[in-house]
Amino acid sequence: MSDTTAAAHESRNLARYATKSRLYQWHTHAFHERIVEWVQRVQPASILDAGCGEGFGTGFIAERVPTARIEGVDVSEGA
Repeated sequence: MSDTTAAAHESRNLARYATKSRLYQWHTHAFHERIVEWVQRVQPASILDAGCGEGFGTGFIAERVPTARIEGVDVSEGA
């Protein structure tokens, strides 16, 4: 297992994105879509995702709002 994979495996947050529960997947996707709606309305030049975990949400926003520079940070080394 690589260092990155091991670190992600240790994070409790990872289970939120790796779940097979369709309801939980829908909820997480709807949450990210709402954030993207807000970001598109404001149209910032840059975004800081503080507490980004493994960066799943950061990546989701970056794909949908390519005009903004986005950085993610997290205090957890596992994330």
